[in-house]
Amino acid sequence: MFTLDDRIADLLQRRRSIRFRELQKVLLDLGFAMRQQRRGGSHYVFKHPAANDLLVLVSHGTNDLLPEYQVMKAAKVLRILKEKT
Repeated sequence: MFTLDDRIADLLQRRRSIRFRELQKVLLDLGFAMRQQRRGGSHYVFKHPAANDLLVLVSHGTNDLLPEYQVMKAAKVLRILKEKT
C-alpha cells in the first residue's frame, strides 16, 4: 500500500500527466469528501476533516488531464494534511 509520502512524490513526478479520475481516487481513498454543483458542473470541491484548505479541481470529463497548477495545489494540500496527522 502506498504511503502519503509516496502519493505526494508520484503527483510531483507526474504533475503534467495526472488524470482527474486518478487524483479523485487518491483523494477519496485518503478520506476527502467530494461535492459537485447540483446541476453537474465542472468544478469539484474536495475537503478533508483534518485540513482547513479546500481543493477545487476543474474537469470537463473524468478522463481529462488536469492542469499542472491543480496537481501542485493537491500536493500542497496533501503536505499540509501530512503535517497535521
